[in-house]
Amino acid sequence: MSVPTWKRKPSSAEFIYQVYQLNIRLGEILANKPQKYKQNYTDHIVKTALEALEHLQIADSIYLSKYSGEQDYRIRREHLLKARGQIEHLSTAAYILLEIIRKHDYASEGPQKSDRLYAKLYDQEMEIGDRCEQCYKLISGVIKSDTETYKKYIRPQKGGS
Repeated sequence: MSVPTWKRKPSSAEFIYQVYQLNIRLGEILANKPQKYKQNYTDHIVKTALEALEHLQIADSIYLSKYSGEQDYRIRREHLLKARGQIEHLSTAAYILLEIIRKHDYASEGPQKSDRLYAKLYDQEMEIGDRCEQCYKLISGVIKSDTETYKKYIRPQKGGS
């Protein structure tokens, strides 16, 4: 029996899966950009996205429960915060790259072709921004949940020891 969509909630690993999907989509989008930007921009964006995914996988390997220690919480939180920061940076770096391409590479095209290319870049910019925002919110939700677990179970243990 299937569950109605209105009763479904995101998987506990949704924050990792969405960053994984973001990495795939970034690879698809950036593969077709001018090679002159590869070393300075596209490689940096892809590396940042992969590092964010790596931090999330490390954080996810630390299971946080009422039996966890404070050190586990702190390590997990550090990786989540780094990943969230990288996602935010990723959005900005991608926007910068697409703006440079729009201003310097497509400006010399004919008016009809440049209009199509501008529209495509704008759509890609919006897609990347939307995906980054979704990932940012999911990671923030995990951080909030972890903080609640910490306040409720882990911090009280520290005082009672």
